[in-house]
Amino acid sequence: MNNYQLESAATAGIAACFEPQQPVQARMATAAETPVVKTGATKGLATEDPAVLNQSAPAASPLLSHAPVAAASLSEPATQPDAGTTAAAAQLRLKAPSDRWAKAGTLLYPLLFGVLIFILWQSGLLHILLGTDDFTLPAPSRIVRIMIDNSGKIWANVITTLQAALSGLFFGSLLGFLTAFLAMRFPRWGSGGLTLVSAFNAIPIIALAPVITNWTKDVSSEAATRSMVAKILVVTLVCMASMSVNAYRGLTELKPFSLDLMHSYGSGRGAEFIKLRLPNCIPYIFTALKVGVPTSVISAMIAEYFAEFITGVGRQIRENIVLAQYPTAWAYIMTACLMGIILYAILISVETVALRHRR
Repeated sequence: MNNYQLESAATAGIAACFEPQQPVQARMATAAETPVVKTGATKGLATEDPAVLNQSAPAASPLLSHAPVAAASLSEPATQPDAGTTAAAAQLRLKAPSDRWAKAGTLLYPLLFGVLIFILWQSGLLHILLGTDDFTLPAPSRIVRIMIDNSGKIWANVITTLQAALSGLFFGSLLGFLTAFLAMRFPRWGSGGLTLVSAFNAIPIIALAPVITNWTKDVSSEAATRSMVAKILVVTLVCMASMSVNAYRGLTELKPFSLDLMHSYGSGRGAEFIKLRLPNCIPYIFTALKVGVPTSVISAMIAEYFAEFITGVGRQIRENIVLAQYPTAWAYIMTACLMGIILYAILISVETVALRHRR
């Protein structure tokens, strides 16, 4: 076997390894149509022995018929789909339904759990499991009936609680953002403000509310005004911490190239804050509000426990429990839950609209 045959056989073996799916008949047909190209080694042999150049081409053999397959295989990936592309497309097709199920599950699973608790509660099985009676833990149908019969009184107390909760949330978020801005603008001493605000958040609300109620006893001659001021101050101090920490992260955690780009344009501190830091801080503000909205409702109701003026959802819960009116107390507890859920749902809707271009 000469050098030409050896090289053709080697080429055929390599091509056969990379083309296991091609039929043998197709490879032989391709070999018959494709001209044989001699390599440098064959040309060198021909120059040394001219007689070899005049010899006829060797007879076709299985090894020789595979020689041109390497050239044919180079063009096949352009027509055959890539295995990686096919797998990625299949994964993309499977990903869309799974994402829809994941989004639906965030609402479906809590809803199913609530339906299960309602069935156990209404049927009385929950009373057996907890070892209680219908007077201490009335059925949901009775609670709803009390809420409907006393809707006017309940709504008046809801308005009072919402005034304290939303006002405190506004002032607390505003002061928290200003604290974060000062900490960003003056890093040396501004970080101390964040530490101080976090320390206030560590104080329990049940200990903070009576102290502030005593501090505000000389604010006004009317008990309603004094009680409202005390509740707003409690909610303000509680909501400052989450806003200050999250806003500080939004104002300082910037992409390095974006800050360098602003510096290269010669932008001042005002333009840098308005065009770069403030837009970057918006998602962090909504994160702080997700914590602040439920906290504001809870802190307002706890502050109502110690307020002078007997009004608000939290105060009505306390008064009805003291008077052993447990069904009415449960009606106000259910009202407080609905308040928190509705406010949180409104916040999520506003966030979706405000950040729709960032998704």
